[in-house]
Amino acid sequence: MQDTDIQLVEVNQNTLIQWHNRRQKGLELSVRLQGIVLPTALPVSTQPLQEARVLPAEPMQAREELQYHLPHSTTGQAQQRAKRKLFAIAPAPVPFVVPQLSPAGVHQWVPVTFMQGRPLVTPASIKEEEAV
Repeated sequence: MQDTDIQLVEVNQNTLIQWHNRRQKGLELSVRLQGIVLPTALPVSTQPLQEARVLPAEPMQAREELQYHLPHSTTGQAQQRAKRKLFAIAPAPVPFVVPQLSPAGVHQWVPVTFMQGRPLVTPASIKEEEAV
């Protein structure tokens, strides 16, 4: 390997993909061009083309002067809109479960609803009110 002047190029996935894509395009082109005779040169017209238009060096003046009618100034005439009053909707009661200890020592899960502004009502508090 040291006796030759061959330079090895780094080959990675991108290099292989590019080589494959170019090769595929070349093969597809050769298949499509089978049996087709392409002209050797581009056809030339026998009639000469029209002369190019010469544009003026300076822009031409408009035929009529345009008049712009701007609306009159309304500065300072804006009116404040009435602001809408937003009302907060109270959230729905949230049920949750509170463990209660029965006289037998067994845990009993009791659903309780909590409302704003009302005291928390549990089965134990009802028994206490009945006892009074």
